[in-house]
Amino acid sequence: MKRAAGFSLLELMVVLLILAAISSAVAISAGSTSSPEKRIESVGKALFAQMQFALDEALIQQQLIGLRIDVEGEIAAAYSWHAYQNSHQNNRQNSYQENNQNRESSNTWKTLDSDALSTVSLADEFFIDATIDDVLLEALTELSLNDESEEIPTPPSIIFYPNGDISEFSLTFAFVDKNESDASFRIFIDERGQLSNSIIESQQ
Repeated sequence: MKRAAGFSLLELMVVLLILAAISSAVAISAGSTSSPEKRIESVGKALFAQMQFALDEALIQQQLIGLRIDVEGEIAAAYSWHAYQNSHQNNRQNSYQENNQNRESSNTWKTLDSDALSTVSLADEFFIDATIDDVLLEALTELSLNDESEEIPTPPSIIFYPNGDISEFSLTFAFVDKNESDASFRIFIDERGQLSNSIIESQQ
């Protein structure tokens, strides 16, 4: 019997995982790349590949996935991935194992740590500048800030929705020392609502 043409969902997921892992390896080795433009492009494209994977993962898992821009010291120089979980999802997924822990679980963001989506700290020469515009994020942030028990963590900066949408944002990788280079790499949502990227090379 001949095998049907095309890829299965599992095969597609494996390919995406491999691509994301390769992209992360490229980002780690970016410091050895000669030109500033190539270094910042490698770092930016590594995150862009992760974003594409997160977009597919949110759609397949039917779950909110968030990217948080983290501040280290005085600048934003790291990012981490999170998945949104709530008591309704937990109870539905564990319908045959009802217990008090599930019933008492609250809405929360769970930190992801996999080969494809994990916490990344940038090299000291880079920082991240982000502009975010999303109604759900504003509501979740307000909920977090007003929670007296401090049990609700600050939500991620960018949300990937189960319907294939992404929060409006513009994110730029740039050099801390402008004397080294003013090149930058930008990831953003274009006028068609698509995930896009561009590099602005040094004018020197």
